Amino acid sequence: MTADEEWWHGRFGKREERYRPLSHLVGLVVYLVVLAVLNLLAGAYPDSVWHGLVAFLNATVWVVVVLAAINLFADLVLGLPFPTNLPGPVLRAVAAAATAWYVVQLLFEVDRLFGLGVFLALAPFAIILYAAVFLLVLVGESIRLVTGER
Repeated sequence: MTADEEWWHGRFGKREERYRPLSHLVGLVVYLVVLAVLNLLAGAYPDSVWHGLVAFLNATVWVVVVLAAINLFADLVLGLPFPTNLPGPVLRAVAAAATAWYVVQLLFEVDRLFGLGVFLALAPFAIILYAAVFLLVLVGESIRLVTGER
């Protein structure tokens, strides 16, 4: 690592790690504000397709809250010293797979509402995607944990 890279990492790398849990909470608040605005817009157009999409987002808001909580807890666990941070990669992998599930469900809902027929054809591959995301994040976070990058 060159002197410039060390300076950059020393100046900005630690700050990013320190504020990561806060970014999950800010992201959750932004999501809830955007959802509130979408609810107001969907109320103005009750018979539109957007009303169905906003209804889906309202029905699954608890999933987003749980995902934010899991990510926040994973960041807090990964910030602990070595023996106590071992559950961190598993928590991060579960959160990543659950996020992939949520995005796929959102794509299925968009497909159903607009009658596209594109994403529903890929439904059998969704489980492979969830498993691949889980394994990739688990391996990546475990490598970061073992190499001491955190």
